[in-house]
Amino acid sequence: MLEFPVGRNIADLSASTRHTVAKWGPELTARVREHGVLKAAVFDLGRVVVPFHFSAAAEALCRNEKWNYTPELETTLMTSPHKVELERGTITFEDFFSRLSQDLGIKKTSVSQFEAMWADIFTLNPATESLMSALNAGGVRLMILSDTSPVHFRRMAELSTNVSNVEWKILSCMYGVMKADGERLFSRAITTLANSGIAPHEAVYFDDIEKYTSTAISLGLPAMQFFSPYDAARLIEEVWGLKTGLI
Repeated sequence: MLEFPVGRNIADLSASTRHTVAKWGPELTARVREHGVLKAAVFDLGRVVVPFHFSAAAEALCRNEKWNYTPELETTLMTSPHKVELERGTITFEDFFSRLSQDLGIKKTSVSQFEAMWADIFTLNPATESLMSALNAGGVRLMILSDTSPVHFRRMAELSTNVSNVEWKILSCMYGVMKADGERLFSRAITTLANSGIAPHEAVYFDDIEKYTSTAISLGLPAMQFFSPYDAARLIEEVWGLKTGLI
């Protein structure tokens, strides 16, 4: 039975930590156990650091255009192929707005008005912010790895001091590649860590989408599907012995 730095074995871990560690597999788990030091924490943004609500943008657009609100508009905004192009960095926000206007028949809203609506969909998760602050104060370096656009990232940086001051940003709009495209954005993150002397098993990654945590694990980066900052804090304490003050 593998033992962790705090002296627990797998059977004694909390259910959320045990479930996460089981997905790492014996080889990655052994590397984490043998090294026992957490040097970096990598965070996704949406639904991890900052919850988002596209309904806010849809409702604001409806008010401005004098439309009746329908939930389908929120879905359209979230799933538009133009949004993917924007987050991949292949079109400007002005191009994005122009294409969306043609699709939806936007007439009364200016690009600057829509940019404000598009940005104002986020709230801060105070517990995740506290977790990041505690890790950073304890010497754990922080990275953001996220699919996002410049407009959204600027807004998230306004809300979160940790996002604003983060040491490393690996963003889809910066590199022209999305997490859904495969390993490339993850490999960029791992290379960035390696350039600072950090092996992937000396870091941990939090993302709300299991497909992306699985990709990270396949590249040797321990990862947890994010449901709660308290589960994340419990994982960090039980595996690496670091107390964050959240639990």
